[in-house]
Amino acid sequence: LNDAAIVFGDQSVKLLRVVSCNVDPALEKEAISRAKAIGDAASRLALEATSLASSTSETNNPGTADSQVRDICAAGTSCVDSAGKLVYTAKLVAPTIHHETCQDALVSSADNLSSSLTTFSNTLAPLASTQHPNVQKLLGEAGHLEKLVEKLRKDVRAGKFGKRREVDPVVDLDFPLRSLTEKIIENAKNMVRDDTMDAQTKKQYKDYCGKLEDALRALDLANARYQRAPHDHNKRDEFEMNIDELQMTVLQARPARVGQEQNNIVDFRDFLQDLVNEAGTLEKTVRKNEGPIGKRTSEVRYEVCLILITIKTHQ
Repeated sequence: LNDAAIVFGDQSVKLLRVVSCNVDPALEKEAISRAKAIGDAASRLALEATSLASSTSETNNPGTADSQVRDICAAGTSCVDSAGKLVYTAKLVAPTIHHETCQDALVSSADNLSSSLTTFSNTLAPLASTQHPNVQKLLGEAGHLEKLVEKLRKDVRAGKFGKRREVDPVVDLDFPLRSLTEKIIENAKNMVRDDTMDAQTKKQYKDYCGKLEDALRALDLANARYQRAPHDHNKRDEFEMNIDELQMTVLQARPARVGQEQNNIVDFRDFLQDLVNEAGTLEKTVRKNEGPIGKRTSEVRYEVCLILITIKTHQ
């Protein structure tokens, strides 16, 4: 069931990347790197817990030692599992971490890890008064991990992963999309000048060139307005709409290759169908495991059904 959920989650990220024009690579990278740092800290905690458990079993009487070893190892394993879920959640939501739903999911995973850490600290409490070097080192690792988790949770709740700044940086006229469009326009003009091209193809490239130039002029005008009023959100939205319009023109207005049908490259219905397939697999896996796992599978199944209904409504 976990494997099926992971495959479904991976497919969801692909869809998010296709339909979301607001993916911020910097925020995405920061969310993932901070989650990985938490995962690394949890791994170190588990190693120290194993070392402490081994030394405790050697120094204490067998009955007490066995009980303490089991409790310490179980609590450490729980922390590692929670950290692993936090890391995977971060990978899923990082592309759209500026959305509140994604932020809530990350905070929820952080809360679960904090709960596991609290249990771990309580398990370790009987040994905290000892001067055993492994105990002190383990307490230090647990404290460091809790600080990382708390800072991540605090920053997400404070909006540092999605809060729009009052003054946004003005986009330079030489940003990549504009430069790429200029190159495409130049290539289209070369096709028009090519004597080996037939008249119909030349006309298609001439029309394509004209549409690109119009879209580029509209983008430059919107950018100029935005530069004069960087605090005006309406000007910003107009500028972003013109960016989207230019992207659509570049992709969907270009002439077809000789002898081939028109292909607009991006058709995210394929991604939706892939998502439907994975959701179906997840639902089948839930049904198969309803008996062994228990009633919580009905909750998962309900969520999957909602996802399927939503997807099919928008296909």
